[in-house]
Amino acid sequence: MLSEGATLGVAGVDDVTRHGIIALDGDRIIDIVEKPPSEDVLSRLGTIGVYVFEVGIFDVIRRTVPGYKREYQLTDSVKVMVDEGEKVLYAIGDRLSPPFVH
Repeated sequence: MLSEGATLGVAGVDDVTRHGIIALDGDRIIDIVEKPPSEDVLSRLGTIGVYVFEVGIFDVIRRTVPGYKREYQLTDSVKVMVDEGEKVLYAIGDRLSPPFVH
């Protein structure tokens, strides 16, 4: 288990079928789905490829089941963290600044 969890960079998106989409409860991510069908949208907040993890994420990845085409999706590992009660937070894209975005 990670002691600090993770923080994901997110932004409002028009096409939810092209992003990992999150559901929130306050400052925490409580669900995440990779490229959901538009009729099953959790929100309009999608991941933007900015992730802050502790080294423990590698243990989570090892426990993540590969998805379509036996590929590992980072979104699936984040879902494992959320399901296990890890603290997974988010930062809205327009609030991100260096050193997070270069």
